[in-house]
Amino acid sequence: MASEEGILTLKERCAFGTAHLMNVLCLSGMWFSYILIFFTKVIGLPKAQAGLILLVAQFGGAIITPAMGLASDTCSCAYGRRKIFHLFGMIAMLSTFVFLWLDCLGCENAPSGYKVVYYSSFAIVVQFGWSAMQLAQLTMVPELTTHKATRMQLNQIRYALTTIGGLLVFALFWILLSKLNNNSDPSDISPADKTVFWVMALILLALGFVITLPFQVWIRERSSLSARTKKPVKLYEGFQKPMLYLSICAFTSGRVITVITQQYIPFYLLDSLDMPKTSIAIGPLVWYVLASVAAICIQKISSKIGDEMTYFCCLMLMFESVIWLWAKPALQEISPSIWDQYSVYIPIAIFGASGSSLMVMNLTYMSTLTGSNIQSAGFVWGIALFSDRISNGLINILILHVATSSSATFYRYVLVYTNFGAGAIGLASVILIALLKRREMNAAAALEQVSLNIQIPAAPVDGASNITASVKDQRAAQDSHRRTLELFMSV
Repeated sequence: MASEEGILTLKERCAFGTAHLMNVLCLSGMWFSYILIFFTKVIGLPKAQAGLILLVAQFGGAIITPAMGLASDTCSCAYGRRKIFHLFGMIAMLSTFVFLWLDCLGCENAPSGYKVVYYSSFAIVVQFGWSAMQLAQLTMVPELTTHKATRMQLNQIRYALTTIGGLLVFALFWILLSKLNNNSDPSDISPADKTVFWVMALILLALGFVITLPFQVWIRERSSLSARTKKPVKLYEGFQKPMLYLSICAFTSGRVITVITQQYIPFYLLDSLDMPKTSIAIGPLVWYVLASVAAICIQKISSKIGDEMTYFCCLMLMFESVIWLWAKPALQEISPSIWDQYSVYIPIAIFGASGSSLMVMNLTYMSTLTGSNIQSAGFVWGIALFSDRISNGLINILILHVATSSSATFYRYVLVYTNFGAGAIGLASVILIALLKRREMNAAAALEQVSLNIQIPAAPVDGASNITASVKDQRAAQDSHRRTLELFMSV
């Protein structure tokens, strides 16, 4: 149990990090990286219909998440208002995830439209489970501790375990591709690789269930901590805060960079570079190796140069990998021996390092945004995850609607332009956040100075009533100035 000072034991910190591991193995690893490959190359759905399934799933999750956040804020369950949603999410995942990686039961030979409905129904339930577990973990960060350094460490542990889980996913996929279906086409994924996907889904689901249990067993919610915090922020007051929109923009841009890169690197390696199918395991594996290293180092870097400068440096790394991908064909023509197709793993590694660092910083921004109003943390995270789901869903359907298998450069352009645009939005957001923080600091300093300048002169016997009136006027002026500054800071 967390102490009064917000100090957590090592067991509690690690147990907190495991809360998301079922999501990591099943969603962040397998779903984001391979669901489009599975639908288009194994099931044989057109790319537009595969994108429609993702869009329906993302929109379903986007609608469910804010409502679930508000329900979590107002829940009074004795088991724990956050943990009960995490438990529901686990049950939803266990009951539906494997069906996404099997043939359409009873409709194998049906028109593709029926398959879209079939897979979309399971995908929505999976999205509910994913959102419930993700929301429960993220909203517990400000409840477990009020210390910024400890909150960053919790987010760091969470993302470090995320990258370790990702390494496990892609190492397993590499082994299964090598050992199963040896008679299938070694150059591309085909319906003959169907067994690889459903076996992998079963293994990851079982493993995720076992690893996630410590969160349910060892983490206890503190009702006493909740009682000491501020009252929940009213909805209209929350929407009046510019910091809410800026933090959500930064968070969403980081999610777009991570998710879209993760989803389209396999297509880029297979369709654009004609690499062997084992490359779609090696590429993400390289990604997560660098991501794990970056997640471990990011707290020390941030403590030395500050949050905004750290975010800026991470974005510069990401832009470097974008430029590398954009210039790769020209560089390959200049020096084919150096810039061969396997050199693509270098920008993929940089994407991993920058993407994981951005997400750690974004999680810290969002945890800081909730502040001491932990009663409203579910609402804040619900809005952030709503933006994440909607943005990625719309981008996916747009990409797959215009995707052409005949263009070898299409997926390179997807990675370049999507990440550049998302990075630009993230950069603008963090600059505005820095300016807003400076304005709030200046306003707070001015407010403090106003308080120090209030002086009440002693009233002599003669003319006491005049002096008293003067003091009242001075107090009224000072109070008016203070209210103006407080209103300025709240905007």
